[in-house]
Amino acid sequence: MTSPCSTGTPAAGARKLASSKFISPRVARPSSNDGAPGSGDGNPGTMMRDAAGRRGLVDYLWSFRPAKRRCAVILALGATPREHEQTRRHTVFTYRIRALCLVFASLCCAAGAHARDTDYPSKPVKLVVPYAPGGPTDLVGRSLAAALARRLGQPVVVENKAGAGGVIGTSSVVNAAPDGYTLLLGLQGPITINPALTKVPYDPFRDLVAVRMIATAPMILMASKKSGIRTVGEITARAKAGAAGLNIGSSGTGTLPHVAAELVKHETGANLVHVPYKGAGPALIDLHAGHIDLLFTDLQVGLPYVQAGQVTALATTAPDRLPMLPNVPTLAESGLGNMRLAGWYGVFAPQGASADVLSQLDRAIDGVFRDEAFMQTLANQGSKPSTLSGPKFVEFLRGEYDQWSRLGRSITIKMD
Repeated sequence: MTSPCSTGTPAAGARKLASSKFISPRVARPSSNDGAPGSGDGNPGTMMRDAAGRRGLVDYLWSFRPAKRRCAVILALGATPREHEQTRRHTVFTYRIRALCLVFASLCCAAGAHARDTDYPSKPVKLVVPYAPGGPTDLVGRSLAAALARRLGQPVVVENKAGAGGVIGTSSVVNAAPDGYTLLLGLQGPITINPALTKVPYDPFRDLVAVRMIATAPMILMASKKSGIRTVGEITARAKAGAAGLNIGSSGTGTLPHVAAELVKHETGANLVHVPYKGAGPALIDLHAGHIDLLFTDLQVGLPYVQAGQVTALATTAPDRLPMLPNVPTLAESGLGNMRLAGWYGVFAPQGASADVLSQLDRAIDGVFRDEAFMQTLANQGSKPSTLSGPKFVEFLRGEYDQWSRLGRSITIKMD
């Protein structure tokens, strides 16, 4: 149906509509000469009202397509063609103004987001340590937080979220807002070992951004004084003699100390029972008390106990003997030549963090390697700084992930 709003003259369109099937049969069509207000007055709106009548008006107006229905309503209400044209122009103008407002609002939002990124950080930053206080990761985390705070100009607060071998704390960062105010001090347990050997609620390569590696640290294998073990060879000798099993602790299931313990068990044939803890701190307390026999832990945490004579150092995972422990052999020297294991620490952010925020974080972390207090802390703990970042850090992580995947296929590691 052709609308009087779009084709022909308004009067001709109205007359055509007046003769349409939507006109009520009860309404008579007045003659143009009978003096009635019909087609003779030349007002198409009047003609439409007379044509439609009371009963057919709604059906008549609804018969138009939505784009033309507004025109019909305006004419039905008595508007002249000139008034209709003014209304049409006003409507077009209104829609254009609305569109411009939306574009302007979008630009303002984008500018605001960019301003927030360039002002980063404008409030304290949280650094999640996925292990209990007192352990090696916690010590590195607190030293790093203090150095970062000096670089960022905002407090960096350490939050310990232990459990499930670091998976709980890592998951909390994965689910955090990607605004740069929640960071993770990650390490191989929850980042490469657990994802390679068991199911975790995240994909470290898809859900996290690897900002930069911080340091590498060798581990040390220690025995409690109560166990009477003084060398790695004695562990093998006990296994061959059929002696009772030994308890070996770790900082949690799926951590590097756990995997190292499973490797010692595989290489020596010893009956080692894994005892997981929520961090190295509680495990060290039990080793000192004699509740467990053996423990792998990071050098910086175990070293004070060794130097105080509270536990016995059996071997380190470093490729060479360490200056601070010249009398302690490496695992290779102890007959476990294939076991060269070293821990590492890195900073991660939730996936989705802006490039500006990541760039500022990278610059701040780069600055901590010029922080004397932080560097002294690493030196005192036997850790070496590492500056792997960006694609090189990701390449390193993928290599480790593949390594643990192959290991899981060659030996049985119970992720209890």
